[in-house]
Amino acid sequence: MKTLKFNAKAAVAVAIAMASFIGLNSFKNAEKKTSSSWYQITTNASNPSDDVLGSAITDPTLSGQCNTTPDDMRCARFIENPDNHDLSGLTVDEASQLSNVQITSDLTYKPEQ
Repeated sequence: MKTLKFNAKAAVAVAIAMASFIGLNSFKNAEKKTSSSWYQITTNASNPSDDVLGSAITDPTLSGQCNTTPDDMRCARFIENPDNHDLSGLTVDEASQLSNVQITSDLTYKPEQ
């Protein structure tokens, strides 16, 4: 009977440890998934790699700031940044050289003002 109680307690302890490990790891992965964002860009040249990144913003097509139809000026670019590097002030080319930063082809545009 003592062995049965001991085995049950050990099994419960192992189950709690495994659930805690899985739960904590899922929070880590969720945090990494949310670190991709749209970034405002300042266009300095005809080459999109020379655009300067600004701050992270919400989807600019939802607010009406930008649209996906190609127009005069590039407005924002979607970038996957799982390590949360500070990209403000970097060119798209400089940002692409940082570890784990993925520059996507998703761009938005706005008319020249």
